This record gives sequence, structure tokens and C-alpha cells, in this order.
Amino acid sequence: MKRCNHQLISWVIMAVIATCAWCETANAQRAGALEISKEQYERYPVWDAPAGAGNAESSVDLRRYLPPVGDQGNQASCVGWAVAYGSRSYSQAQHDGIEPVRRDRQFSPAFIYNQINGGADQGSYVVDALELLRSHGCATMAMMPYDDGNFRRQPEFNALVKAKEYRIRGFG
Repeated sequence: MKRCNHQLISWVIMAVIATCAWCETANAQRAGALEISKEQYERYPVWDAPAGAGNAESSVDLRRYLPPVGDQGNQASCVGWAVAYGSRSYSQAQHDGIEPVRRDRQFSPAFIYNQINGGADQGSYVVDALELLRSHGCATMAMMPYDDGNFRRQPEFNALVKAKEYRIRGFG
């Protein structure tokens, strides 16, 4: 797998977060996406769609490159699932042309969530997750499996080193 950056990651993140919000409402599970203030929101750059983007197909099937449905359990790690497992797994799979069906091709929500949750299982900010993905990358589920009973475990040295190969160039 190689480092890549796709603007589509923004769309996938929004879709996965919407799914997390639906799951919290429908199943009484914890979601975990914290809302930022209007001032914080306005500090981030707006992504301008490239010329011709309005001429997109009326429907697109993204399922080929999405990982299998996961379960965050009773942990407020929705942001980790959206950014790492959903979006980063999707963008890497699309880049490589390989479906993310194995754990070494699925990115770890624990790698992201456990580093940005401040030591408490009370959710996290999407922007913090994206910033971590930009600066440090993300390890796969094979290197840092998800455990909904442990939100404090930090990545091992080898996972941190390998994660740098999967940084994104930016977001917004």
C-alpha cells in the first residue's frame, strides 16, 4: 500500500458519520462525534470541487472498496471508525485497486480514537482525527486490532512507524 490522498475521502467521512448518527438513534449505541464550534469550523479551508465535478454520474456504487461493516460496540469511537476504518480503508483500496477484505488492508479505528480521546471514552472531533491522519498516518487492524473495551491502549512502536506510510497530504 502506498500513501495517497483523495478528495473523495471527505464525502466518505460524511457518509460514515451520518451512519454513526443513525446507529446511535436507532440502536441506542454510542456514536462519539463531537461538534466543533462555529469559530473552529470557519478556521478550516473549504474544498473547491475541480472543474467539471458537477458533471458527475447520477449514481455511483462505492461498495467494492469499502471494508465489511464493523461494530464499534459500546465505545464512543465513531470518529475513529469513520476516518480510519471507513474513509482511509476506502481511499487506500481505491488507490491500490484491491478490496479491503483482510485486516491488513483495513485501517484501525483504535489507532485514531485511542490517540485523540484524551484518555476518556466520551467521543472525539473529526478534525483531530484528520489531523492525526495527516501528521502520523494510520496503522491497520492487523497491527492494532480494535477492542471496544480498551480506549486507552496506545499504538506500539512498529505500528507508529508503519502508520507513517499511510498519511494523507491534507483535508478540507
